[in-house]
Amino acid sequence: MFFFLNIYKYYIAVLCFFVVIIISLINVNRFTPTLPAVIYHGNKDQRDEIRRKHMPRTVGSKFPLVITSYEIAMNDAKKCLRSYSWKYLVVDEVHTFSHLNV
Repeated sequence: MFFFLNIYKYYIAVLCFFVVIIISLINVNRFTPTLPAVIYHGNKDQRDEIRRKHMPRTVGSKFPLVITSYEIAMNDAKKCLRSYSWKYLVVDEVHTFSHLNV
């Protein structure tokens, strides 16, 4: 699922089940070893630290592919994550969207 991404021009996020987060990171490192990736999970203070240390405000080669769960993404969407201009969002939780009335 990662082979089509233009890695240095856009912010990219992957939403997946919590139990799949580690496997997703392993696959990113295996198939795209030059692509930086970070797991965006933990309590509020841990996520604040991840954003400070690993998620710069400018698009460039240092910005990682962000791997997180749907719950964390929705929790931080309005407060923190909306300030990034996300280009791609890869969702591995389709069942979550099938229950929404959109």
